[in-house]
Amino acid sequence: MLTFYVSFEFVHPTGLMLFRKTGEKAFQTLPDLGFNAADLVRATRAGDRLLVASSGLGRRPRIYDLKSGALLLRADDLMSASFCSGRILEL
Repeated sequence: MLTFYVSFEFVHPTGLMLFRKTGEKAFQTLPDLGFNAADLVRATRAGDRLLVASSGLGRRPRIYDLKSGALLLRADDLMSASFCSGRILEL
């Protein structure tokens, strides 16, 4: 018996990604994003964390704290990352 798993993800161009802190009116850019307008990324939220990584395998991940907007992790040499039970997995 064969079982197939199909998943879909939405990719976003990175010309401009903004966030707004709770209680504030002004939007801010994500600090030290490191992607350009030609890159496609996926943005995945898990609680108060946002994982931004290249589309597909999730290369070059950045993790942000959505409450403060602070960059928590930037790994240009990481080949793949995703959220799983609140942890980052490296493949």
